[in-house]
Amino acid sequence: MLASDPAIENADSLFNGQFIRAFVHELVEAKVLDGLSERDCDTFSMLAIINGAQGPAHLAWRIHQWLNGNQLDRNTDEDNPLAVCSALATALKIMIDAFAWAFAAAESKG
Repeated sequence: MLASDPAIENADSLFNGQFIRAFVHELVEAKVLDGLSERDCDTFSMLAIINGAQGPAHLAWRIHQWLNGNQLDRNTDEDNPLAVCSALATALKIMIDAFAWAFAAAESKG
């Protein structure tokens, strides 16, 4: 739904609707949510999409914030911060791996 929003779908940024759809597909394929509680899945999904759509630096910033206890302004007492951070770190790895693969492919062509 978010990836289909015209403002995101047609964004000039690398992190447009096509990126979000591919990113979510990779998260599903990697089974990142396996083993998380429903609440942690909801929290992870929200953070991964909102922060992931802004790029790896922002996703890394979010992980740093959570590890330092600076979570969301909503009631996060029921969240498992380490589970959420672990899933976010996996998402960040997936994102960075994709960039590394793309850069390596571009280098081999040029």
